[in-house]
Amino acid sequence: MSVLQPFIRTRTVPLLGSLSIFTTSLISSPTVQLTQRRWASKKGGGSSKSKTNPSGKRLGVKRFAGEEVSAGQILVRQKGTQFHPGDH
Repeated sequence: MSVLQPFIRTRTVPLLGSLSIFTTSLISSPTVQLTQRRWASKKGGGSSKSKTNPSGKRLGVKRFAGEEVSAGQILVRQKGTQFHPGDH
């Protein structure tokens, strides 16, 4: 037997012909006040995927063997030091 058993009222509601619904409801009592409270909540952070591929960084060799270059021209664009400066 639950704690709320004395306060629960059950009844049958007739529907179409022989169909019926069994319903339960709490009888309001001044001494017992049952309320449900929904606290504010934040939706969980979902993941998002970029819809397009990012553009290339245009890395690589810019001047090849046999090409004439002047001082200050970029020979290679790279991340890190794959090609070290020197006699290239």
